[in-house]
Amino acid sequence: MLHDSFGLHLILLPAVACRIPAHMQSALTNTTTLICAEFTCRCVAVHAREDHLHVLISATTERDITSFVHALLEALCRTVVECGGPFRRFSWDPAVHVTLLPPWHVEILASFVRDQDRYHEHRSLEQELDEVFRPNALGAEEHAHIN
Repeated sequence: MLHDSFGLHLILLPAVACRIPAHMQSALTNTTTLICAEFTCRCVAVHAREDHLHVLISATTERDITSFVHALLEALCRTVVECGGPFRRFSWDPAVHVTLLPPWHVEILASFVRDQDRYHEHRSLEQELDEVFRPNALGAEEHAHIN
């Protein structure tokens, strides 16, 4: 049976007073890849900065995305906490920026995610959200009509 595929892009923010350790890129990518394997998704791109984390996956409609996101957040938090020291109290902000993509946009966004260091040479996280992700976001009124 053929299932529709889609891209799922998450921007995760550390809780107030928390930072993502700069050296964690590889460990966070490995954690994401492991959770994706458990949920039969494909990790397309991960990029960590101290103030946010991009995760881009490819999945099919038969996946339980809510469970996937919860498992991913927990596993990524554990990965950071295991660094010890000032990261023992690490947690994620409860707000997660989510973008659903058609399958033909996944590689386009993957290039953007991989190029985050260059993008942020001249733009802040807020500018990124305002310029790239919020313009097409559902407003509160639109969201209420969907639910």
